[in-house]
Amino acid sequence: MKKWGRPLEGWIKINVGYIGQGNTENIGVACIARDDIGRFLGARSFNYRGYTQIREAEVVGLRDALVWMEKWRTTNCIFELDVKLVLKVIYNNKGRSNFHSIIDDCVSLLQYFENVLVVHEYRSSNNVAHMSARVAFSMTGHME
Repeated sequence: MKKWGRPLEGWIKINVGYIGQGNTENIGVACIARDDIGRFLGARSFNYRGYTQIREAEVVGLRDALVWMEKWRTTNCIFELDVKLVLKVIYNNKGRSNFHSIIDDCVSLLQYFENVLVVHEYRSSNNVAHMSARVAFSMTGHME
């Protein structure tokens, strides 16, 4: 079981978590931002309808986290995801599905950051984001 680790000095780490239940077309997503000494900076939770696949849930969460951080005008960000497939597609996007169009949005948003990493991390180190996503599953909109 892995634990959350601090980012490098001067960086912000954003953990993205998601939850879906059964056959509903509904996901809860959460983003948690912390600084290089582990201080909580903010959280964002939301519920999306119309998505059922894990890869879509994760990439929708990443897109929302990118938009959120771009508004903060921060330059050094690490976005942690637990679905490796999303990372592979971000760095080698070749497709025409709804999933790939969301990836295109993410790739465009990544250009707003001076230094940015999108990395895989095990779900056990994203517990706070996943607990927040569980709460977001029953929400009706965005909450910061």
